[in-house]
Amino acid sequence: MLFTKLKQISQASLKSKVKTCVISCPTFFTNVERLILLDAARIAGLKVLRLINETTATALAYGFYRNDMFTEKPHNVIFVDFGHSSLQVSACCFTKDNLKMLASAWDQIGGRDFDKALADHFCISMQGRAPGRFKINPKSNARAYLRLLTAVEKLKKEMSITTTKLPLNIDNDDMDIGASMQQSEMKQICAKILQRVEQTFRRLLKESRLQLNQISALELVGGSSRIPAVKLIAEKVFKISATTRLNQDEAVSRGAAIQCAMLCPTVRVRQFSITDTLNFDVYLLWNDGLSSGKIPVFDKFHESPFTRSVTIKCRIPFTVCLTYADRNMGVFTFGDHVENNEVKKESELLNRLIDSVLKPQKYCIKKWLPSICAAPSATQKI
Repeated sequence: MLFTKLKQISQASLKSKVKTCVISCPTFFTNVERLILLDAARIAGLKVLRLINETTATALAYGFYRNDMFTEKPHNVIFVDFGHSSLQVSACCFTKDNLKMLASAWDQIGGRDFDKALADHFCISMQGRAPGRFKINPKSNARAYLRLLTAVEKLKKEMSITTTKLPLNIDNDDMDIGASMQQSEMKQICAKILQRVEQTFRRLLKESRLQLNQISALELVGGSSRIPAVKLIAEKVFKISATTRLNQDEAVSRGAAIQCAMLCPTVRVRQFSITDTLNFDVYLLWNDGLSSGKIPVFDKFHESPFTRSVTIKCRIPFTVCLTYADRNMGVFTFGDHVENNEVKKESELLNRLIDSVLKPQKYCIKKWLPSICAAPSATQKI
């Protein structure tokens, strides 16, 4: 339904039919979630040229128009994308006409968590009012709590540009709240959220293996990155001044649009090479009923797209499947097996798995089939 509406808006704006697109998705999306996106786009009548990670789209929007400032010397940039529901941080390396993603870190916290923390604080203060003041528990009424969240979000935005104490204004003439807050109080109330933000930044710094003196720039995007405390934490961890050269609300969509133009044969744009990464460890599991094994296929942050051959030698029928290092994130069965020297393949499912798990940023651009050998030794190569 969302893709159908977006398609209608695009067609009305462009005054032409929209058939192809590039879709951005959060870095932490797993295979199942990516396949759901692709299925939804297919139902909406859209041909997806590529699934691109939001962090990669942001980096592309940054580097595509700044190519003149890059040389053969690596230019390392940290991107902080802090939105309403998620925090995604990435490190990438720019050279002339080239972008290489180095690492990513994320946490599913965002502006809504700040809103909830502040709303809960005001709920407690309202319940503890002295006699004679307006006393109410907004959580007891869904409509009242929604109004409180809306007022808190507005207050949060206002506190991002001033350090003075501001009143909480709720759009209801019958409620005299009489509450106010300033930046320092908000920082104390949201201390646990800000701690998780700092932990995510430090995790990226560790996994990217970059030294602080190798970081050339720090770019902030996303609505929640406007919170002063977030900017201060980012500058504290990465030891460099933060900038906001990109449109903080449209950086991801602009990067996806540039990628779509690069892949569309009817549009001519300057080529810009992109090397993405796999954000999870990928293993291949095999089982013949008597024994089993686990073979590492791709390490975390391995470059992508990339093809690797894995050989399994077995004299009896066996099954194979792909899995992440964390089994809770999903196991993806191929459905291919060797039986009586005859190969049975579910090639369509396998193609989708390969395109979306091992090559999440490329969809249906290049078909890739496993090389399956049904020789007497029953060797299956994937």
